[in-house]
Amino acid sequence: EDGKDQLALCETRPVKVGPVPLTVWIADTADRRELGLMHVKDLPDDRGMLFIYPDAKRHSFWMRNTYVPLSLAYIREDGTIDQLVDMEPHDENPHPSAGSVRFVLEVRQGWFRQHGVAVGAQVEGIRNLPGY
Repeated sequence: EDGKDQLALCETRPVKVGPVPLTVWIADTADRRELGLMHVKDLPDDRGMLFIYPDAKRHSFWMRNTYVPLSLAYIREDGTIDQLVDMEPHDENPHPSAGSVRFVLEVRQGWFRQHGVAVGAQVEGIRNLPGY
């Protein structure tokens, strides 16, 4: 109901987004990617969810059953942030990536601005993660 159980099932790993450390839950299977942060009612500022896809291609996200406003980064295979998008709770409109990406990082809305992270920043620590 509150999403805590689903997060407990996900592995966590430290990454660096630009110069900023962040702990991410790993969504590296189709089931975990489909569930994502749905039903989660609270997302700490120092946490996010990293979606890992088997291949780089265009991906699209929406906010069905998602209660926390989120910002997401579409990330190329080389770890470069390609696009940043803000999304509102329960918005079922698709938010597609502009190009081919291998990773998507979701954090609390405004996290990227708050930490001075912009398009072109590097995300470190993702190449040795499961599913890569």
